[in-house]
Amino acid sequence: MPNKHSLIILKSIDDVKKLYREHPDVRDDSLSCLQSYIVGPNDIIDMTSYQFEFEPYISLAHSLGMDHFGIDSSGKRLYLTHINLGGHTALCTVRPVTFEQVQDMEYLQHLLSNYCGNLEWKAIKLGEVQL
Repeated sequence: MPNKHSLIILKSIDDVKKLYREHPDVRDDSLSCLQSYIVGPNDIIDMTSYQFEFEPYISLAHSLGMDHFGIDSSGKRLYLTHINLGGHTALCTVRPVTFEQVQDMEYLQHLLSNYCGNLEWKAIKLGEVQL
């Protein structure tokens, strides 16, 4: 497992499959993969980032006005993450993401559109569960 604050480039779907095999707790029942959670900025900053540098993720990112598409790892689970600094205190959102979800371009397009507004929609405070 890479150190915190790392950026790892993934070049193929096989790299993504390997990443998911390394994260067996992704389907842990303590956090729903259908719910977004509000966390602190350091919760996201301390994660390892995985940048997808292959199609269709490059096109997905460009269609959303993003430099790249990626997911982040807490070491236990993989997440879609977003830090919104839009003229207010940082709103930091995470959502656990399964391998099936990360392959669903419509799902990703929906969550990440409108500056990740749908990822933030109805997010709840994380509480005591560890990322």
